[in-house]
Amino acid sequence: MHEQEDPQILNDQINLLYRSAIPGIAATVIASAGLAFGFKNQSISDDKLLWWLCLSVLMVLRSFDTFLWLKRSIKGIVGSKNDLYRYSSGAILTAFFGSFFACFFIIV
Repeated sequence: MHEQEDPQILNDQINLLYRSAIPGIAATVIASAGLAFGFKNQSISDDKLLWWLCLSVLMVLRSFDTFLWLKRSIKGIVGSKNDLYRYSSGAILTAFFGSFFACFFIIV
């Protein structure tokens, strides 16, 4: 049996996620730049640059999505499951890039 969720509770949950996205995105950009450019290893520097560029594009998309959400939130538009799925997709892709870095550059 599927329980109907209160739209206001869902909106508050999504609002909390998106408001915490801004410092998370900033920390990800700083940490990824440190990982990509902080250590000198010429054999994989092009691969690290490509990884950093891909992650940076993802962070720009997540920032754009966050600012759109905040703009909608200020207007009083109530969030939906699609907003939650969009936020979750960005967070999962960010985690994938971090895991990829560990597996490809550190383990290999």
